[in-house]
Amino acid sequence: MTGERIVKIAGWVAVGLVAATGIGLVLGLVVQALWNWLMPDLFGLPEITYWQAVGLFVLCHLLFKGHGDHGNGSHHTHHTHTIRERVQRAVRGQGGSHDPDAESRADAGASAAPGTA
Repeated sequence: MTGERIVKIAGWVAVGLVAATGIGLVLGLVVQALWNWLMPDLFGLPEITYWQAVGLFVLCHLLFKGHGDHGNGSHHTHHTHTIRERVQRAVRGQGGSHDPDAESRADAGASAAPGTA
């Protein structure tokens, strides 16, 4: 690598860090403003500080976004391919019934105790 290329990469890393920091600051302020505007009046909760808002944002991100797929959409892509394959089998006549829930009901029926279905 040339020295010029290293300087260019370091510049882009610095820009990225500054941008990420700026976005983090703004999101913390947005969460704080929304919380302090809505929650005390609606639910009688206390107002929160900026750092509590940042902590709340991080906590919500971990709980609701998940931490297993890292935002690459692999979970969604898997289900999309599974659904696409089922539709293609049904269209070709290989899926048996054209009822999209038939396979789910068949699986549920197979797992039921004998004599209860």
